[in-house]
Amino acid sequence: LQKPITFIDLKKVNSVVVACCYLHNYLRRTIPQRYSPKDWLDLDDDEVGVSKPGPRTSDHMALQVRQTDRPMASAKEVRNKFVHYFSNKGKVEWQDRYIS
Repeated sequence: LQKPITFIDLKKVNSVVVACCYLHNYLRRTIPQRYSPKDWLDLDDDEVGVSKPGPRTSDHMALQVRQTDRPMASAKEVRNKFVHYFSNKGKVEWQDRYIS
């Protein structure tokens, strides 16, 4: 999970991303204390739409810098599919409060 996704077939990329989301949600529900301890997560106030960073935020690994600022066309296509899904069928009631 810490390597770039190198699939050529966008359907496979889509399946992998959805599987990761399902796994993440399953682990958060079934073993929350082990998978996502309270001091590991940011704290969200859904009524106001504000996030407060959790204590672990300073422990992020450095991201590699890309040579270009332009994403590949296939990456844009996948991104746009997720934007469409999470703006329509996959939308949750509180998400607009977090978008500034």
